[in-house]
Amino acid sequence: MINFHDWRFSKLFDTELGKELWEMLNRPEVVGRLKEASYYQRAAVDAVTEEIEDSFGKRLEKTGKVKQYKRMIGAMIKNILQKEGFEHVRSDVRCVRGTLFNRGSAYREREEK
Repeated sequence: MINFHDWRFSKLFDTELGKELWEMLNRPEVVGRLKEASYYQRAAVDAVTEEIEDSFGKRLEKTGKVKQYKRMIGAMIKNILQKEGFEHVRSDVRCVRGTLFNRGSAYREREEK
């Protein structure tokens, strides 16, 4: 598993919830869904929104920091996809699954130069 380093979210990441989110997002089947969403030019987070809601929704709400965790999840997904050879292409892509995320970022595979 790759390491997540983003100073903006170091306190959140160091929580039990932050580490569990990172582990879930790095599971091979989850990375595959993130990549698949990217191939179809969908928001990557849309591919995992329902799983995040089912597994972590109540715990996220109890923290009182849902917005901060959502931003961290987006940064985690960006980090994972960059390591997989993808680049950010669009922000503000509409999410259609679940209710936690309304918008997310789309990625595409980096072109070899």
